[in-house]
Amino acid sequence: MADTVILYDLWWNPSVEESVNVVINSSENTNNLLESMTSIAGEVNQNQEIVNELNNHVNKFKKVEGKE
Repeated sequence: MADTVILYDLWWNPSVEESVNVVINSSENTNNLLESMTSIAGEVNQNQEIVNELNNHVNKFKKVEGKE
């Protein structure tokens, strides 16, 4: 079982941190912990992709708006 967990997140999110803490404090084995953390990391990446896509749409709108 792991005795140390390092959470590194450039886009810190309290919900993600809480999820990780719940997993860390559970009595599950290390494999389940790593699978859960991988799942959480995947969700963070997916959310970042959504944010990037929305930013692209906003930037396109700003370009169109500026031409008028």
